[in-house]
Amino acid sequence: MLKKLVYLGVAAAVLMGLFFGRDTVSYVGTFFHSVRDSVRQSIPIETEIARAREMITNLDKPIKDNVAVIAREEVEIERLVQEVDANKEHLTQARTDILRLTDDLRSGDATFTYNSKVYTVSQVKNDLAQRFDRFKTTEATTDNLQRLLDTRQKALDAARQKLESMITAKKDLEIKVRNLEARQRLVDAREATNEFASGFDDSALARTKNLVNEIQTRIQVAEKLVDSHGTYNFEIQLDSPEVPSDITSQITDYFGAGRDEVEALVSSPGK
Repeated sequence: MLKKLVYLGVAAAVLMGLFFGRDTVSYVGTFFHSVRDSVRQSIPIETEIARAREMITNLDKPIKDNVAVIAREEVEIERLVQEVDANKEHLTQARTDILRLTDDLRSGDATFTYNSKVYTVSQVKNDLAQRFDRFKTTEATTDNLQRLLDTRQKALDAARQKLESMITAKKDLEIKVRNLEARQRLVDAREATNEFASGFDDSALARTKNLVNEIQTRIQVAEKLVDSHGTYNFEIQLDSPEVPSDITSQITDYFGAGRDEVEALVSSPGK
């Protein structure tokens, strides 16, 4: 199975090379970027917000670690400051002692008394030379320590600023995520409202309204027909119609003379 996949991959690469040539890498990169963007867009926003909140929470660990590093560096720098101060104090006293011995040797005396002990010129010179060597070494060491202190102090200040920026950025991100979450809730509420409105079944109400409108129309038509009955006469009447004077003769001629029904009709009381 693995060999088949390898063969298929090689075949696909060869075909793409034949079709696209040197642009194959560019097309492949574009394809994967498109797929990646498509996958990202398919992830629900709520999931992304939860992921962002988790990432913000995970910032607590590096912040705490940096706080611990800064605390240790502050202790080390304080110790270094004490060492530099002690060296400077020692150098001040050593310089005073060296200058005193130098002045004593310039006096031309053969012996010198220090702390109830007598020393020769040679002994004082040897001691002075050793003191001077130690002074120069301590002075060089102190200068190096001072430069180291300055460098570490600058680094500590930069670390403090970075930590403060990190804490501020974390707070800003928390506020932004809360704002985004509130906006997403509003979007969800609007979508739910639209879905409720679109899903509300008012077809029965619409049918009832249509029926009432139809009934109203039919009644209105019937009313108009009743009101207009007998008013439509398409022949112009110039004079009122008159009953012929010889109506009985016309009836007799129409039905025939001697017919009983005609006689009865003619001789009827309504005549």
